[in-house]
Amino acid sequence: MRTLLFSGFKQNWSKQHRLDRECEAYAVQLKYSPSRKDLYIDFMYNKYNLGMSRERIEGNFNKWIRRIG
Repeated sequence: MRTLLFSGFKQNWSKQHRLDRECEAYAVQLKYSPSRKDLYIDFMYNKYNLGMSRERIEGNFNKWIRRIG
């Protein structure tokens, strides 16, 4: 799904896809500094204009942390 730049275009019109890609990237960083999780969640909630609850963003982070970890 990330081939031929499709993922980049999809991030412009799918907020869930954008959230998944960002959480996947941040989850790798959180392996090494887990105390920053709340900072990342708050940043995405306040700055990314996803229209999602903080709990949904946190749940998505947890999903990716389990997959990466």
